[in-house]
Amino acid sequence: MREKIFKTSVSAVIGIFCAVTLLLFAAIFLGSVKTNEELLTSVWSLPKGLCLDNFKKILIEDHFGTYILNSLIVLICSLTLTLLFATTVSYGIEKFQFRGRNFLKVYFIIGIMFPIQLGIVNLYQLVKTLHLTNSLWGVILVYASSLSMAVLVLTGYLKSIPDSIMEAARIDGAGEFTIFSRIVLPLLKPALGALIPMLSVNYWNDFFVPLVFLTEDAKKTLPIAIMRYSLGEHTDYSKMSILFSVITISILPIMVIYLIFSKHIIGGIVAGAEKG
Repeated sequence: MREKIFKTSVSAVIGIFCAVTLLLFAAIFLGSVKTNEELLTSVWSLPKGLCLDNFKKILIEDHFGTYILNSLIVLICSLTLTLLFATTVSYGIEKFQFRGRNFLKVYFIIGIMFPIQLGIVNLYQLVKTLHLTNSLWGVILVYASSLSMAVLVLTGYLKSIPDSIMEAARIDGAGEFTIFSRIVLPLLKPALGALIPMLSVNYWNDFFVPLVFLTEDAKKTLPIAIMRYSLGEHTDYSKMSILFSVITISILPIMVIYLIFSKHIIGGIVAGAEKG
């Protein structure tokens, strides 16, 4: 009876959370396609027609597409490098025996405990020494060096892969690169599918790192551009519909990524639970 009550309570909480989230998404989208007068009249009312003037102003007049492109470049490159480094590091830590192996495991676990803000001064000096300040590559390398979460997830999943598979491949004459690329990586697809949306949200929404390392307006990413809209002239009530349009544009790419990888997220969780 207690278990049934607990499950019902959890389902109710999740259902309420999902309903509130969907209502917020609906309000934002409706506000983005309304005129400012319609928006100020009622947030929840349906628009009389699709008003796309806000999107035209943002994308054409305000060159908002530049910020979107910068964020996409940072996201794609950071994600690629992070997964490349994390998979190789995790494979080495989990499947090879060497001195300092346990220390590395603890090292990456500790890395999750400390936010990047604590080391930002030294990190900035390092990036400046490499002449990568005010460059998207500076931001990308900072993101790609934050491997703790990805390594922790991947090493946990690699434990479920029997060493006998790799040993059989070595007996057949396969090299380490062949084993890693043709055997290990395909088996890691569920874990990678769960990591991609998780990391994508962090990179796409991060405000702090681009704020510190990017000063030129043409190099700035989406969160900084949104700050300009939310704290600038568009906080005036006569500009509220533009702010809703900006938020809608910023949400859509990450929603697409989630929808693409949603099955992989569920598959990764189920596979991990079964193998664990």
